Parts: sequence; C-alpha cells; structure tokens
Amino acid sequence: MTHVPDTTNILLAIRAELEAIGVETAMSFDPASPWNEIDVDSIEVVELVAALEELYEVDMTDDDFNEMKTPETLARRVAQLAGELAPERSL
Repeated sequence: MTHVPDTTNILLAIRAELEAIGVETAMSFDPASPWNEIDVDSIEVVELVAALEELYEVDMTDDDFNEMKTPETLARRVAQLAGELAPERSL
C-alpha cells in the first residue's frame, strides 16, 4: 500500500525546505499566514513548490500556484494531488 502524505507531514517538509533555503521564520510561522507575512518571497515560493513537486512526485499547474497563498493551502494542494496519484486499493 502506498502512503499518501497528510498536510501535517507536508507542512513539516515545507518548514524543512524553507529552512534549507535560509528563511529565518521556517520553524516558527503560522501555516495560515500569507507568504509575505512570514518573509517568504515569490522566488522562494517557486523554489519550495519545485522541491515539493519532486519530493511528492506531483505536478502543479499555474492555477495551483496562483491559489497557494499560504503554507497551509500549499500543503493541502500537495496532499490532494498526491492522493489523486496514489494507486487504488483492491478490496
């Protein structure tokens, strides 16, 4: 059975990726806060999305990207996409 990541684990991955690219608030931000309030610029968001796409083997569209205003919305979308790609379980 393939494990589908949940938003909590994805948020942990987001924090780790942001810390790796040098975002000082990486381990202390509120996931519901907009990117600019946690000092993450658009280039860092692009880097983060690319890392998550690779880590979770998902592809996000421009529409997905435009909807991701917070770490929380990003985590939910990655979880949704990863769930869509998970193989169905047989009964």
